[in-house]
Amino acid sequence: MSLDSDKLISLADGRTLGYAECGDPSGCPVVVFPDTPGSRLDLITLDYDRAAAQAGARVLVLERPGVGLSDPRPGRTILDWPVDVVGFAEALGLSRFSVLGVAGGGPYALACSLRIPHRLKSVGIVAGMVPPDQPEARSAMTARQRTNVMYAQYFPWLLEQRVRRLGRQLMVGSEGVIERELAGLAEVDRSLLAKAGVRAHRVAALRAGFRRGEAGPYHDLLLLSRPWGFDLAAIPMVVNLWFGGQDRTVPSTAGHYLGRALGRSEARLYPDEGHFSLLWNRFGDVLGGLLATALREAGRPVG
Repeated sequence: MSLDSDKLISLADGRTLGYAECGDPSGCPVVVFPDTPGSRLDLITLDYDRAAAQAGARVLVLERPGVGLSDPRPGRTILDWPVDVVGFAEALGLSRFSVLGVAGGGPYALACSLRIPHRLKSVGIVAGMVPPDQPEARSAMTARQRTNVMYAQYFPWLLEQRVRRLGRQLMVGSEGVIERELAGLAEVDRSLLAKAGVRAHRVAALRAGFRRGEAGPYHDLLLLSRPWGFDLAAIPMVVNLWFGGQDRTVPSTAGHYLGRALGRSEARLYPDEGHFSLLWNRFGDVLGGLLATALREAGRPVG
């Protein structure tokens, strides 16, 4: 097994990206795009490491520009991300690989499946968000997500204040942040985050994302809350979807919407899992599904 939390690579344009690694160093590479807010530490625990090793996966958790250890990329869009991902893969010598987007990382996985399908073995999304500019998708958003969309469109400074406040609270003390988070979660998630080790990991992962300040996490949330710049129906690859029936952060209705909107998708609903418990308890299932799809689709033309 391999557990390395503070790794860096340099891109051709001189920028640095931060990432972390766990699982089997010689396994099938899976590049994970973490949530917003989040960081490379989101999946770096002994439990995730063990699940990845058992699945035969080399898990690489990659931070987006301006987040954690990664240098900013001013003016970036979601559709710019595949270029960075290819640069990352080239630096590590990866010819083909799978990608997995977690919640706010979902649109970035979709962008990769649209722009670089020839480099991907399979694509997956856990608790993925829905496009903010599709009226029929609004019913799959929480009230907070709808507020973020409104702020992003009309009052972006309010969204920035929200992110800045979170970053400052994390720096001075985490209890208030975690308590507010717990209040909106289902019991399965509250029970998980009540465990001291899990709670400490959540705090450390959030703090790591704000290492360079609030600008990166804010820009990330702004991009998620504005039109993504592409049509889901145009994505040529099979997209694996995993959702929890108890998720109050990204409701399972988001999974149903994505399943309908994507041209090719395979959705799995876990009725008893929540937003955090889904990945924590089912990471082995997620990796197994990704790798099975990669094997099944190998050699088939994309589209």
